[in-house]
Amino acid sequence: MKKNPFAVVSFALLAVLAAPVRSEELPDLYSLHLDVGRPSYVFSGSFQTDTQFGPYGSTDIAEGEAFFDFGKIDGILWGTFGLIGHAHGLYFIDNPNMSSLPDGLVDAYVEPSFVIRFTNGWSWRVAAQPGLYSDVTEPSFGCPASVEAYFAASPAFSIVLGGTIRPGWDIPFVPTVGLRFSYEDMLRIELGCPRSRIDLFPGYILSFFAQGEWSNITYGLEGKNGIPEDLTWDEIRVSAGASLRILGTWIVTGEIGTFLERELSADVAENHAMDLSKEPFVRISVSSSF
Repeated sequence: MKKNPFAVVSFALLAVLAAPVRSEELPDLYSLHLDVGRPSYVFSGSFQTDTQFGPYGSTDIAEGEAFFDFGKIDGILWGTFGLIGHAHGLYFIDNPNMSSLPDGLVDAYVEPSFVIRFTNGWSWRVAAQPGLYSDVTEPSFGCPASVEAYFAASPAFSIVLGGTIRPGWDIPFVPTVGLRFSYEDMLRIELGCPRSRIDLFPGYILSFFAQGEWSNITYGLEGKNGIPEDLTWDEIRVSAGASLRILGTWIVTGEIGTFLERELSADVAENHAMDLSKEPFVRISVSSSF
C-alpha cells in the first residue's frame, strides 16, 4: 500500500504536539525564562526633574508602577494558565505650555497567559494584555497580544523568539528576542529586545544589577477640539542599582539611570514628533512574595 507523505508528516506533527507536558520518565527542563521566581507584587516610583518638551516648556514628571502575580494553575489542556496585573502611570507636575498634553497618562491591564511545555526543551506561550492605554480622564481600551517560543538548551541557558501585536499603535508589532545565561547562583545575563539586564548575586541578601530597556506605548486621547486622537511615548532608558532583601521575602531596590532616546509623537497633520530632554532619574521599588 502506497503511503501518503502528507499523512505521515501530519501524524508525526501530532505526535510531537501530543507529547506530555509533565512526563514521569523525563521531567521538564528548567528554563531561565519560565522558571526563575519573581515577586508576587512590586510597587515602584520614580521622579524626573525639568524634562524639556522640544520647543515648548519643561516640567517635572512623577512615574508610578505596580505589578501583581496572581499565580498559576497547572493541568489545563496539558499546560499552565497564569494571570498577572500591571499598572503604570506618568503624571506631569506642570503643563509645559502644550494644550494637547493631558495631566497624566496611564497603561493598566490584566494579562492572562497560557504556557505549554514539551520534554524536548521547547515551550510555547500565548498571552493578551487587555486594558486601558490612555489619558487618565478619557479612558481608551486596547488589547495587545503576544506569542513566544522558548527553548531551554540547559538549566543555565535558554532563548526566546516571538513578538507582540498591537493594533492601532504607532509600532504595530514589537519583536521579543533574546537569550538568558546563568553562572551557578552568582551571575545572570539577559540579552535581547526589548530588554537586556545583568544581575550579580541574584537571590542573595544584597544583589546588584544593570539594565537597558526600550518602551514604546501609544495612548488614546480625546481627539476633539484640536487634541490628537493618540500620543506615543517612546524611550530607551539605562540604569543600575542594588536590591536589599529584608526578612527573607521583602526586597527594597534603589536605582539610578538616564535616557538614551526619548520622544513624544502625536497623530496631527504631519505626524509631529519632538525630542524630550534626557535628565537622570531615580527609582525606588518595594517587592515581596505571598
